[in-house]
Formats: sequence, structure tokens, C-alpha cells
Amino acid sequence: MKNQKTKERFLELRANGMSYNAISNELDCSKQTLIDWSKELWMELHNLREANKEALLEKYRLSQMARIQLFGEQLQAITEELAGRDLSTVSTERLYELALKYGNALGETTNPKFYREEDFTFDPMGKELASWEG
Repeated sequence: MKNQKTKERFLELRANGMSYNAISNELDCSKQTLIDWSKELWMELHNLREANKEALLEKYRLSQMARIQLFGEQLQAITEELAGRDLSTVSTERLYELALKYGNALGETTNPKFYREEDFTFDPMGKELASWEG
């Protein structure tokens, strides 16, 4: 009988997408034992996978926020430079192109989508069945 630490390690590895064969080799357990643990610990495994997904989504959101900040700062610098330029110079044309580019990039990422609890339907296990798209 394997100890609790081995089961916890199994959950961690499986939640991160590792195959039964790879986990079997790492933990020195039979594949059938791992399958049995999956059945026994299905809720913990599901919750760990969801937590991992949430962490990845949060990481993406943070990088998206960093891009918004970068585009905003660069657009502000370009706009300030344009305000002090003589519009008849060739480099001003390039600055307008950059202003449009950064303005478009910033506009594409700033459309917030707010939801209400009643916009979603969940099954008894908490899995989303349908959501309102508006």
C-alpha cells in the first residue's frame, strides 16, 4: 500500500497532464493502481486541474494587462511627440502610422465583458453547461 505522499504526488503529476505510464515510472506504481486512484480521487483531481487552468488564465490576464499598459504608454509618448511636431515632416507620417497601430491595439483589448450569476447554468458538479453570449 502506497502512502499518502505518493497519492498526493500522483494527483499533482496527473493534474499537470502527465500520462499514466510516465507517472508509473516516476512513482514506481502499477498503471492499474494509478487508474484506481484516479477513480477514488476523481474530485480532487478535477479540482486540481481546474486550479491549474485558473492559474494559467490568471497568468495570461496579467500578461494581457502588461501589454495594455505598454501600448498605452507608447501611444501616449507618440501622441505627445506628435503635438510638438511640424506636421509637414516625413517622420510625422510614420508617427501617425504608429499612433493608429497602437491605438487599434489598445482598442482591441479594452472591451470589458461583465457577467451576472444568472448568465450561467451549471450541472450539480459545477461544470458550466451553457452561458449567455452577449
